[in-house]
Formats: sequence, C-alpha cells, structure tokens
Amino acid sequence: MERDPMYEYDLQDMINGTEKSLIINILKTCRWDKTQAAKKLNISRTTLWRKMKKYELRREL
Repeated sequence: MERDPMYEYDLQDMINGTEKSLIINILKTCRWDKTQAAKKLNISRTTLWRKMKKYELRREL
C-alpha cells in the first residue's frame, strides 16, 4: 500500500518537532540558562543537555 505524500510524517517525527520547538522556546524565555530551563521543563539538566545535543541546539551569539 502506497503512502499518501500528504501524510509523510509519522508520529515520532511530529513528537520530535514539538519537543524541539518547546525546548527552544523555553531556552529563549530563560535566556539560555540551562538550569532554569530544565526546571521549567521538569527534566534534569543532563536530560536537557542530551536533548540539545540530539536536536543540535546551540545558542547563537
């Protein structure tokens, strides 16, 4: 069965995109203070660091 090109994204892609956007928004709100951002996200600083690495997120100066 051929997939409809309109539905090329699967659930995991959508979850990852949403998670990445949320992390970016929180980091900007917290002025890239990772400790404060992790608290707002209710995750450890290490988990935030791993997710930043996964999504290749870096503060641009």
